[in-house]
Amino acid sequence: MKTLIFSLLSLVTLAWGWDVFTAVAPENASPFWLARQQALHLSGLLSVAMMSLVMFLATRPVWLGTPPTSGPVLPPWVLPPRTG
Repeated sequence: MKTLIFSLLSLVTLAWGWDVFTAVAPENASPFWLARQQALHLSGLLSVAMMSLVMFLATRPVWLGTPPTSGPVLPPWVLPPRTG
């Protein structure tokens, strides 16, 4: 799950970074206002991406509900032994 979230955030941030480096800024714009505009743009993109991921995960995909394939699959009434 962490890999999915990290890859989504990385993809959105890379797309934003590509847009920042290819965009042409107005010649008389203040660097403060340009940084503010880009920060608002990035936060908006990240929030929309995270909301989209939450809506996707709210549909409860089948692959998310299946147990992991690695390791032993224990019945729900058997607790794994505690170490320590």
